[in-house]
Amino acid sequence: MPPSTQNVSVSNLQTWTTLLALVVAGLSIFAGTQLARGNSDITCTTTATESGACSNGSWSAWATVSQGGDQVTEQRTYTGLRSITSGTFSIRGNIHALSYCNLSADAFRNARGTVTSQNTACQIIDTRVRLANGNNNGNNGNNGQITVISQSQEETTGEAVGEASVVIDGTYQDYLNLVDARFATSSIRAVPSLVRRGSTTQIVWNSDHVKSCTVKGTNGDSWSGGSSDADGETSSAIEAPTTYTLECLTAIDTTVGGQATVGLIPEFQEQ
Repeated sequence: MPPSTQNVSVSNLQTWTTLLALVVAGLSIFAGTQLARGNSDITCTTTATESGACSNGSWSAWATVSQGGDQVTEQRTYTGLRSITSGTFSIRGNIHALSYCNLSADAFRNARGTVTSQNTACQIIDTRVRLANGNNNGNNGNNGQITVISQSQEETTGEAVGEASVVIDGTYQDYLNLVDARFATSSIRAVPSLVRRGSTTQIVWNSDHVKSCTVKGTNGDSWSGGSSDADGETSSAIEAPTTYTLECLTAIDTTVGGQATVGLIPEFQEQ
């Protein structure tokens, strides 16, 4: 083979070897970059807000907005406060494992953050349309009743009132427990609440958004459970005025409850 042909072949081989080395190096760098990205930590964040009802206020008197023909449009305004609880929670993890923070609520149960509470001004505008044959106090000669054709309400939230307060520094589950506890309710009653000495009564109680409840009577009666049977629990014989106390534990270990008192029907003796 002529020497010039050998030189060309060797040159081509060197070129292809160089290109192959560059490709392998490039693939190694790309794989290393992807592995580093796959092993890196990121921070995923979620926020939550829960608003309470507009309360702790009062209604204004009805005022006429417009009148035409036999109809009158009136409005009254309720001005109060709305409690807002909010939190921001973060969780750290691997990019690949967390699917770029596209997570369900359950994935954030143990995410940590700070929960704050804030009161804001609020209003409820109550609008009604009624027949014009009377005044806004309902005195239209029809047993004091007015004839309302339609009625609607609109709620608004205004500026924050006072300083925001930190409620807890905990997890997202703590926030859910805090919100759940806000709606905790309980009630108890005795049916009947007045009995003859030695008779029994039914103790009826109900609760909502609580973990557990207990009922204790000053006569030694005791029950547990979120609510009684439909007809209530039968007391022991009532020999003296007796008080039954209901105490329920919320998700954040605060308590709600109530009391019911059973009295005795007076006994009269012939003189």
